[in-house]
Amino acid sequence: MTSRDVVVINNWPGLSGRLTDVNVKTPSRIAYADENADLASTSVGFKVTAKMKSYTWFKLKLDRSAETNYDDPSLQQSEGEGVLKLPRFKSATQVCGDYMRELYLFAMMILDRRFADVLRITPIEFWFTVPAIWSDAAKSATQQAARLAGFGSRQGDHVNLISEPEAAAISALSRVTTGGSELQISPGDRVLICDCGGGTVVS
Repeated sequence: MTSRDVVVINNWPGLSGRLTDVNVKTPSRIAYADENADLASTSVGFKVTAKMKSYTWFKLKLDRSAETNYDDPSLQQSEGEGVLKLPRFKSATQVCGDYMRELYLFAMMILDRRFADVLRITPIEFWFTVPAIWSDAAKSATQQAARLAGFGSRQGDHVNLISEPEAAAISALSRVTTGGSELQISPGDRVLICDCGGGTVVS
């Protein structure tokens, strides 16, 4: 399997149209019905509107040893009041699990439409990227959140972790070690992977 085999989901719920800009990401934002009178159930991603009480960047709360002070005033302006906060009734692992559950249900629905009966008898390996600096406790919390969400719940399915720079390297190198690319690398060539950190570099 190479990067050419990757199918990107670009029609997430709540999005008008499709994601065509590679720089646009599905927001890691969640709003609970318990805190929003107009909501019948939990909303995530593009379904969360500016008027809802919501939470974002909650993944970073999984690793207490990596917590830092995000004091850029523009961060709260762009991300809202709930940035790096958690509801009183949920832990970081639970919030991540709630968010990931919506991703799991939607992704499985897309896979079911595409592969139908094959999906029911095919074990799936789920791979989650984690920051390179994360502690073992944070990695364990990530796996726990994934399992709370439903990943790995079917017989034969597995939940795996890979560091973000390692995943980036695999994706980048697969494009320049197979045919079709003008730039080809060979054994002995040197490659630099620069991981600046999404929580460190805010654009």
